[in-house]
Amino acid sequence: MAGFSRTNLGRQRTEWDLRDGQVTVLGFVDGERDGIDMTRFGEVTALWCEPGGVAFPGGLLLGHVRAMLPEYHSLWCAVSEQARVLALDQFTPHVTRVLRAMADGSEWWSERLCQEHEFSRRGSTRSLNWLCRHGYIEGAGRAVDTGRYDHEPVYRITEAGRCIFRMLSESPAEFRALATES
Repeated sequence: MAGFSRTNLGRQRTEWDLRDGQVTVLGFVDGERDGIDMTRFGEVTALWCEPGGVAFPGGLLLGHVRAMLPEYHSLWCAVSEQARVLALDQFTPHVTRVLRAMADGSEWWSERLCQEHEFSRRGSTRSLNWLCRHGYIEGAGRAVDTGRYDHEPVYRITEAGRCIFRMLSESPAEFRALATES
């Protein structure tokens, strides 16, 4: 979704990526150490790089890295906050309202969203398309006959959508403000 990012905290730094609402750590360096005990990574593919550094080819979910390197708790908290802010920047107010509505229910289609949440038809369709394109919702493989010429696809929130919704909800005041913007 957002691309490669870097978080620095003192002489510690990590490179990470935000994909489908989840933070994937690509590498980590502690400038205060000459090396990290590579045996602590067990079965995980981890490569030694520069003094005090480790790379995770293909990336490793932040939760997994956090569990393996708990002594860097402050750095992982900084990464989480930076990712949350980055994710929040990607969402327009209407997309945020649609995601919030979808998180409250199981399956939705555009007309139902418009009726139950008083959303504009055009904005809802645009938001549903954006959320689907980014993997936050998916088509349920069926359509609803709304009595019009066309049948509307049914959408449901994906696990990535739930992750990003939780991430956005970590700061309720900011999320509510974004969701109520006109």
